[in-house]
Amino acid sequence: MKSTVIALIVIVFGCSICWGVEVAPRITDREIVERLTRLEEGQKAILREMDKRFESMDRRFESMDRQFESMDKRFESMDKRFDQLINVVIAIISAFAGIVAVTIGFAIWDRRTMIRPFETKIKAMESQLSDVAVRVAEEYDTEKLNRLIAAMKKCAGTNKEIADALRSFNLL
Repeated sequence: MKSTVIALIVIVFGCSICWGVEVAPRITDREIVERLTRLEEGQKAILREMDKRFESMDRRFESMDRQFESMDKRFESMDKRFDQLINVVIAIISAFAGIVAVTIGFAIWDRRTMIRPFETKIKAMESQLSDVAVRVAEEYDTEKLNRLIAAMKKCAGTNKEIADALRSFNLL
């Protein structure tokens, strides 16, 4: 059985190898030359087609370059617009800072002009008080004044009104 199986396999594969070989017809020199000329013409046609496609690609690239140039112009106009907006913002901030500075300056000036009359009045009052104090010091002896305060403190021990009065002037 084994030998028959092997024989069948050899026959099947042996015959299939024989069927796979095909006998080629004989080609003449003229046919070879004709085929080569057709190949050359086909290559030339392919080259012409490639040139046409490259030309169309060049046109597309040129149109893309024009589009990029228009986009560059748009970006340049946008840059100019941003510069203008930045200048406007700077102007607004500068105006605001100027207004704030003027307001603060006016407040300081107004405060000084408002205080000056009071300062002159206070200086006049101080000079008057110092004159009065000098006159009082000349008229009254400080020793007498101290004795008077001591007498008042002694009376404050028995009289509640005098004690309250001395306390209000921080003498008790």
